[in-house]
Amino acid sequence: MVVLGRRHGRPVVVKALCTEDPFWREVFAREIRTCRAMTERPPPVRVPKMVHTDASARPARRGRHAHATRARRPAPGQPAAH
Repeated sequence: MVVLGRRHGRPVVVKALCTEDPFWREVFAREIRTCRAMTERPPPVRVPKMVHTDASARPARRGRHAHATRARRPAPGQPAAH
């Protein structure tokens, strides 16, 4: 589930994980690791900033390019992201 909103007056995108499926939980964990790595070692281009994460929500992102992402190729037998 993707929700648009505001945090401290700034636009954010919140992505909630709505399944216990191991494939999607790994996608969730990988995305958080990627966001944290970009915070520690910023790339040479502008990227959305992760402002919060917890066990039940995907990273909340803010910025001009904040958008929803999803896995492009689910594992065989896994449903596509919605």
